[in-house]
Formats: sequence, structure tokens, C-alpha cells
Amino acid sequence: MDIQRIKQLEILFGNEKQFFVDGYYRIRSLDDKQKEIAYLLPDACGASVVHPRITIEEVDGSFIPVKLIDMATSPTQLVYRKEDNVVFLEDKLEELVIRFEQINQ
Repeated sequence: MDIQRIKQLEILFGNEKQFFVDGYYRIRSLDDKQKEIAYLLPDACGASVVHPRITIEEVDGSFIPVKLIDMATSPTQLVYRKEDNVVFLEDKLEELVIRFEQINQ
């Protein structure tokens, strides 16, 4: 994932979750190399549920997805990057970034 694409979203969406139309959106830095991008659904108790939350890491000038958590699916998903799920994680990251970009239009 292109670094500039993520940085552009960071300008629009901050560390704190913000509600837009259909749910909460958030991008936050975890450390110098990792960020977390999340779409959250409001629940009946006033909290929120990640759907999904993807941890990305800067590697060789781009971001790669290293972990996905989705608590709104059944069964819930917790996926760490391995050789056999790289495409799955990259597809999920692309879907999530597109969701962020579309809500901004």
C-alpha cells in the first residue's frame, strides 16, 4: 500500500474515532513504523466493534498489513500475516482504504 495514500487519509481521519454516515473511522500511529486503520460499528451499549481493524507496518517504502481483527464477523477473525494469507490481508486492506476514501468524497 502506497505510503502517500495512507498519509492522505491520516490528514482527514485522526487518532480518535470519528463518526461519518455509517460508522466510526480512525487511523492512529502505534509507533514509528506501525499504524492501525479501523472501521468501527456502534453497538447497542454505546461502545463500538471493529469491522475490521488492520495493523499496517512500513517496510521498504510502503505499508504492508500485518494483522487483522474483525469482531463483527461470525466467527470473529484474528489473522496474523503469514505466507498463505498475504493476498487475503492485502485485499482486506485495499477494501478498508477504499471505504475511507469513499466516505471522504
